[in-house]
Amino acid sequence: MKQFAVLSAGTSAFIFTGCDIIIPEERSLYGPPPIETDPPDKIGNLYIQTLNLPELVLCDRYRRLRIIPGGETRYKVHVVRSIQAESELEIFMYWEIGKVDTPPTSSIFKKWLVNLPVEAIDDPNYIWIIDISTVKECGELIFSYFPHTERELPEIKVDVRLINLETEHIESVDGGRPKHLGLVFGEYTLEYTYWHEDLVNTGQRIVLGRITTEVVNDEEVPIWVVLDAENLKIERTLPNWES
Repeated sequence: MKQFAVLSAGTSAFIFTGCDIIIPEERSLYGPPPIETDPPDKIGNLYIQTLNLPELVLCDRYRRLRIIPGGETRYKVHVVRSIQAESELEIFMYWEIGKVDTPPTSSIFKKWLVNLPVEAIDDPNYIWIIDISTVKECGELIFSYFPHTERELPEIKVDVRLINLETEHIESVDGGRPKHLGLVFGEYTLEYTYWHEDLVNTGQRIVLGRITTEVVNDEEVPIWVVLDAENLKIERTLPNWES
């Protein structure tokens, strides 16, 4: 008759039977094992900006591309596409579809029809912002900024704050380089903050001020846009800061 003893260490149990040692499969004491996500690309044509969400699955025409880590992160990806066709992108919750390669349309969390650049670069200027709202359809808000070229250094830069009922987000816009934001349908209030780098204290900034209103029909009103099925793409040129 063989003698045996059981010793436990961490989350594994080691069973001794005579001279044999049986090492069972590692198991977690705190629920299912962690989800294996995909690493971001080194160069790409799109950022996925997640706002405190669990793991997501990115698809193109319902074809799985990547599993994106949860939390709040900016994830770079190269979506391969042809020159002629727009990308039909979908986002799914991983916990809902698991490892299904072609998930059902009923499980879509967000979707965006977008004309992404063909080439991949180090810092893409297309950002798809994924929030917790139940709205699935997304449109495109494009910001352009052309600072005065005759102004002496330091260059004035601008941050755009987008506010809707569900969340708010701040995105920096570089001079001379449009920024394309994928956002869920809805109403957005915009605020522009102007600043430049502190030439004395490295890494610090000096805020010059904010623009929160614009003149419409001779009336000063909050800056406001609506993305919907009739306004899938809206372009805004940011005003220069006049001091």
